Amino acid sequence: MKKFFTTLSISIILFSTILASAETLPFRVTNETGYPFFAVFISHESELSWGKDFLGAGVLMSGETKTFYVDNSEYNSTIYDVQFVDIDGDTYTFYGCIRTNSSVTLRLRDMD
Repeated sequence: MKKFFTTLSISIILFSTILASAETLPFRVTNETGYPFFAVFISHESELSWGKDFLGAGVLMSGETKTFYVDNSEYNSTIYDVQFVDIDGDTYTFYGCIRTNSSVTLRLRDMD
């Protein structure tokens, strides 16, 4: 009986972990522009506005790689748009780019 409850508990924990990870999408960004970024906006493809700044008060320095975690719990698709804003206010926008374990490398040629 004790073995049954232990197995059941482990199964519940594993199932919960799988569900939680399905709702959170990691998105890795590498900045190779030579400029720091002060804003990273990520929104689902169906949204009309950019929403929150994922960097907050942080900075994505040139040469730095950072992983952002996008909450996907309210959508049926994992397609997101991302916009980066550098120190000069220049934008770098990528449409339809986030899927499971996505990544992007920012370069000067990606500027809007």
